[in-house]
Amino acid sequence: MLTIAALFVVQWIEPEPSHTEAGSNVVVEARDADGSPLVGLPIEVRWPDGRVESIGATDASGNREFVPTEVGAYRVGAQLEGVELRAPLYANRPFARLWYALLCVPIGLGLLWRLVKRR
Repeated sequence: MLTIAALFVVQWIEPEPSHTEAGSNVVVEARDADGSPLVGLPIEVRWPDGRVESIGATDASGNREFVPTEVGAYRVGAQLEGVELRAPLYANRPFARLWYALLCVPIGLGLLWRLVKRR
């Protein structure tokens, strides 16, 4: 009976962004069926290595911040009145911006020099 009731009353939990880089800040948002924030809801995270850790409760706006430090698939979850709320979160390797800077800056300077020489 509880499962049937849970189908009609939808609470949800969502990490924003759901795909991020390791070390970036993620905001976990918990909402009730009418869109109002779920305040004080304890949030837990299943790390890629399998351990489960509580990251605290949601604040007055229904949000809780979390920083994934490892690369892999996480599962953010909470339990509300016997109903389990779960959402996936994926953390990728940090983007190597230095290599693109080392490649693009000389190309940009070369194009700029060429335009200046024409004038």
